[in-house]
Amino acid sequence: MVMWLVVLAVYVPLSLIGIGWGLPGDWVNSYLFDDHPVWTGQQIIALLPPSSSAPIGADVDPNPVGRSYPASLNDSDSRRAEIIARYRLYSAQPDEMITLRSLRQMKPGGGDFDPRLYQYGGVWIYGSAVCLALAHFIGFVDLHQSLAWYLDHPDTFGRFYLPLRLISVLGGLLLLIWINQFLGRQLLALRWRALVLLGLATMPGLIVFNHEAKPHVLGVALAWASFSLMRQSRRGALLAGVLAGLATGTVVSMVVVPVGVAVAFAVAREWKLALISILAAACAYFLTNPYVAFHILTDPSTLSGQLGNSTAMYGLALSTSSLWNALTLAYFTGPVVGLAVVILIFRPAALRLPMAWRAPFVSATLMLAVFVLLAAAKPAEYARFSLLPVTVLVAWSVDAASRIKPRWARWLIAGLPLVATVPIQLGATTYFTLAHWLESGPGASRRVAAAECRDALPAVLNLSAEPAPYSLPPIDLFRSTIVLNPAATDGRLTIFDDARLPMLSWAHRNWSLEGKPLIHFIEGNPRR
Repeated sequence: MVMWLVVLAVYVPLSLIGIGWGLPGDWVNSYLFDDHPVWTGQQIIALLPPSSSAPIGADVDPNPVGRSYPASLNDSDSRRAEIIARYRLYSAQPDEMITLRSLRQMKPGGGDFDPRLYQYGGVWIYGSAVCLALAHFIGFVDLHQSLAWYLDHPDTFGRFYLPLRLISVLGGLLLLIWINQFLGRQLLALRWRALVLLGLATMPGLIVFNHEAKPHVLGVALAWASFSLMRQSRRGALLAGVLAGLATGTVVSMVVVPVGVAVAFAVAREWKLALISILAAACAYFLTNPYVAFHILTDPSTLSGQLGNSTAMYGLALSTSSLWNALTLAYFTGPVVGLAVVILIFRPAALRLPMAWRAPFVSATLMLAVFVLLAAAKPAEYARFSLLPVTVLVAWSVDAASRIKPRWARWLIAGLPLVATVPIQLGATTYFTLAHWLESGPGASRRVAAAECRDALPAVLNLSAEPAPYSLPPIDLFRSTIVLNPAATDGRLTIFDDARLPMLSWAHRNWSLEGKPLIHFIEGNPRR
């Protein structure tokens, strides 16, 4: 009980402070329109380009600009309306809106529950729908208004993101519970488990991703539930397989989990149990993602086209840069993972894994291999895919360290470094939590940058990405000519990096106009 009180006293404030960062609000109107009359929601809808009658993926731009540069982005009211709609409905995290777009495209009255989003699984998509329905039931959100009404009330629409972010917070808590359960099965002493949980509860990566409405934290929690309930019995294989399938049904990158479970049984020559786990995982996945099975059988091109939009962002390449970037991102996800390297040096025999550790280790190894191969030139938010390997390595290294003899050696090699790492890690995590908190109020970097560049915009403003809350502060759409021109070197408003900490969070943004910083985020304080 004392252990959990301490862990929760750390985890809950870090996860909930700033949970409302980067939400849409009507404050953007004064910057988007300046002295021009503000458009109503009905005016915006009337100006938006007509939607395609053909169904498209929830993460596909319905009206892409194209790849002919330079491309004007505000040369018509129709294009301005598209930009304004983004600022009134999108959050400052670029992937959060696709869940809501997926839900909006469904037509329950017509029996159409196709999410048209398959890298995020049905456990997340349909679970989000249930969560929003509960939020509506208690009066926190209103699901029955028109799009025009939400465009007129962006603050109200922004509340949709909060229940979904709370799913990530709950997923992180379940992750800690299942890891504690798993380590308890290994007879790990309570004091060592407490150190593991504190190390995980203070990881920058976990706390940052808890502030985002995305499925990755929940997927990792379900993976650990699978590992924890796995036994060398039919019931254990069935439970492990079902939970592994649900993990994959939350986010498709968790497909390594059912593979890891099956391989663990196969290595133990439990072939029937391996088959049971695979069949159970497949059933759990397709029951929660029925439209994946439907498209495989009837129209595979729909499935490959939607997934292709995601895979186009990734390319396999093993190089020193991909390896270095992967290791850097994994380290900043949880610096405590460095303990695994120490254990491998002082106790390499720990790699002779008992049955219980085989499934987590195989799953983590597969995920880490893919993570490295795809890591070249990836931004810091790519670190979300390292959550599974990092949590496995941290838990495994502490379990292995607890078996070092004599007692003084285990505390010298693992205990003291772990105790020292937690407060250092907590400092970095507090930095990001403070960033989220600042980004949820009037001192948000986007508001400061918008005010700073209001009277300093050039006649032609070159951008490297289309205007959206996550790529550009709100600016006057009627004064400057806004051009998508990634190759331009002048007249640019863009994001620049703070080299001291990777930008794990989209709340941690720095902005510059024509190479001159508008706002520099230093130690949680926005300074000009």
